[in-house]
Amino acid sequence: MLMNIDNILQLSTAEKILIVEKIWDNIAENTIGKKLSSTQIKELDKRIKNANQHPERLVEWETVKSKMKNVKK
Repeated sequence: MLMNIDNILQLSTAEKILIVEKIWDNIAENTIGKKLSSTQIKELDKRIKNANQHPERLVEWETVKSKMKNVKK
C-alpha cells in the first residue's frame, strides 16, 4: 500500500518510527559494499570516540525498540 507524506504524518509516533526503520533497513540493504565518503567516515569516527568516552550514555537497540513499541498513540 502506497502512502503519501500527509497520510504518514497522521500516524502515531510508534508507527512512524516503524516506517523509518523499514526505510533505513532498505537503504542499508541497497548500500552494502559501497564505500563511505570522507565526511561519513569522520562522523562515524566522532560517534565512536563519543561512545567510548561516554559509555554510560549508550542504550541497546533492543531497549530502544521496546520503548518505542510501548509509546502511546
